[in-house]
Amino acid sequence: MSSQLTEFFADGKKYVGGIPGYTDPDSPIRSIFTIDPYKDPKGLGITCGPGAAAAKLIAPLTAGSALNVSWTGDDQQAVGPLITYMAKVPEGKTAASVDPVTLDFFKIQQTGQKTEVKSNTNYTVKVPKNITDGEYIIRHEIIALQSAESLGGAEFYPSCFQVNISGGTGTGSPGPTARFPGAYSATDPGILTPGILEEGFKYQFPGPALFSDAS
Repeated sequence: MSSQLTEFFADGKKYVGGIPGYTDPDSPIRSIFTIDPYKDPKGLGITCGPGAAAAKLIAPLTAGSALNVSWTGDDQQAVGPLITYMAKVPEGKTAASVDPVTLDFFKIQQTGQKTEVKSNTNYTVKVPKNITDGEYIIRHEIIALQSAESLGGAEFYPSCFQVNISGGTGTGSPGPTARFPGAYSATDPGILTPGILEEGFKYQFPGPALFSDAS
C-alpha cells in the first residue's frame, strides 16, 4: 500500500499538506519526498518520513483538545496500528528549525491492530492536558503489517507536524520517551508479527509505553 497524512484540524482550523515530491505549501505539516512505504526502522526516514523537511507554519493547539488527522491512500486495507507521539522543542529552537532526530518523543495515542486506511479517513487524537506550554513536534504514523509475518515486511508511514501548545497544566517532562530512529527495531514484537493474520492474535504495540496522562 501507499499512504500519507494530507491534512489535520486543530482548534477549529484546517491545515493541508503538500503533494510529496511536488508541492510545499504554507503548512505546519512537514513535507516528505514520497508516499511509498518506508521499510527501515533504523533509518532517518523513520522520524518524519522519507526526505522530510521543515514546514513553514506552526499551528496553535490547545492542550486537552482533540485534533483530527486525515490520511489518503490507495484504498487497500492496512493491518496494523496508528500511533501518535509528541516531543517538546527545547529552548533556543523552534518547531520549524529543530531536527526531530534529536527530540525525545512520548506516546499519546495508539490504536490497532486492524484499521482500514482509506482516502479521506479521519482519526481523532486527544492532546494531553497535563503538558507544558510551548512548541512541539507531533509524530503520527501508520504501521502496515499485512506483510510483517516475515522480517522486513513492516511498512512505516510516519508524518510530523509543528504545533504551539497553550493551556497546558503540566510542570514536568512527560515520559517514557524514545527517539526516532532508535525506538523501533525490525525484530520488535509489533513490527515482526508472525501469526498476525490468524484468529486470536494478540498484538503488542512497539515503542515506549503510553504517557500516563494520555487518553
